[in-house]
Amino acid sequence: MPIYNFQCDDCQAVFDLRATFQEKERGLSPVCPQCQGQHAHQPISAGWLLGGRSAANVASTPAWGCSPGGGCCG
Repeated sequence: MPIYNFQCDDCQAVFDLRATFQEKERGLSPVCPQCQGQHAHQPISAGWLLGGRSAANVASTPAWGCSPGGGCCG
């Protein structure tokens, strides 16, 4: 089951929430375990940024910086 990371908008606490893909698609309503706040967002993870590339370009550009068909990687 995937684990989703959230940050509380009220107290700034960071917490995880386990949910199925179906629950995520229906929309999650996380409750902060620290202050019981119901306003939280998913912060952008550093894992989505590879060498300054946006997440949209990750699928088409390998993380090691070679362009597809560029010859440096085979």
